[in-house]
Amino acid sequence: MASRNNIIFSRGGVPMSSAEFAARLDTNKVVQQDPVTEVLQVAGVDIPPAIPIAWADFILLDWTQLGGLFYLVTDVHSVGTTGGSLWMADATGNSPVLKDRQVQCATFALAVSTYPPATYPGLVIHVADFDIDIISNGTRYVPVNKRAQIFLKVFGTLAAPTAAISSGTTYSFNTLLGTPTFPADMFDTGDVLDIETNGRRDGANATMAHKVSLGTAGTNSDASVWSGTLAATDALCFNTRSKVIFGSDAAFITNSSASFSGTGGTGQLAAGTTNVAVGSPLILSVNGTKNASDTINIFTVSAEWITQ
Repeated sequence: MASRNNIIFSRGGVPMSSAEFAARLDTNKVVQQDPVTEVLQVAGVDIPPAIPIAWADFILLDWTQLGGLFYLVTDVHSVGTTGGSLWMADATGNSPVLKDRQVQCATFALAVSTYPPATYPGLVIHVADFDIDIISNGTRYVPVNKRAQIFLKVFGTLAAPTAAISSGTTYSFNTLLGTPTFPADMFDTGDVLDIETNGRRDGANATMAHKVSLGTAGTNSDASVWSGTLAATDALCFNTRSKVIFGSDAAFITNSSASFSGTGGTGQLAAGTTNVAVGSPLILSVNGTKNASDTINIFTVSAEWITQ
C-alpha cells in the first residue's frame, strides 16, 4: 500500500492516488476551508453562518421549534442598504432576538420608504433625525412604548437668555428653532402632540400677541396650537402647554389659550384646521407681534408624540 501522503481514498478497496482523486473530485459539491479566512466554503463561496430568509417569511416562523438557530434576514439591514441583519430564535420560544446592530435609518421618511410598514410588521428601527425608536404596527410606524420626545431646544438661562428677538414689530423663532418639521404621515387620527414653550418678555411698552402654530406653511397663518396676549409687564415670564389631538387627517383639537382650571370655561378648547394635513410635512412655529422697543425671549420648546 502506498504511503499515507499519496493515498487519500480507496475505490472498491483498491487504493486511489491523490492525483486520481483530485481528477474525479467535483469541487462544486465539497466543503472546503479558506486557508486565509478559515471560513468554510462551497465552490469558493462562503457558507453563511446563519439561515438566509426574507422578513415576510421570518415573521411566520414557529419560534417554539427553533430555539438557538441563527437567521440572516436578507432584506432588513443593520448597516446601510446591504448585508442584512443577524437574528437568533429565542430559546424560550417567545420571539426572535436581534444579534446585530440595531436597524437604523437617517430619517423617519427614509425608514418608511425603505421598509414599508405593511411589508415589515413588527420591525423596530432607530431614526436618527428624531433620535427615537419606532415600530411598525402593520399599518404605520409608531413610537416604541407609544410615546417619544420628538423635539427639544433649550436656550440659555433667565440670567443669560440666548434666544432673543428685540427688533421689529413681528417675530418668528423658526430660524433659531431650526424649523422643526414632522414628515408626512408621521401622525394619524387619535395621535397626540404635547407641545410646551417657556419664555419671557422684557420691556413694558405694549402687549404682545404670542402664538404657537402647527401646519404646512410654518408661519402664523397655520392653525393655532396656543395663542394669547402677554401683558405689557417687564420681565413677564410665560409657559404655554397644549395637547394637540388629531381628530382627523385635516383637523385637531387643542387648548389654544389659557390652561384648564377648575371646571374649565368657554373657549378653552379650539379646533385647528388651517394648513393641517398629516399627509404633508407639518411645521411647528413660535411667532407673534410686539412693540419694536420690547424684547421676546424663548428658553425651551419641546414636543412629545403620543399614540394609542
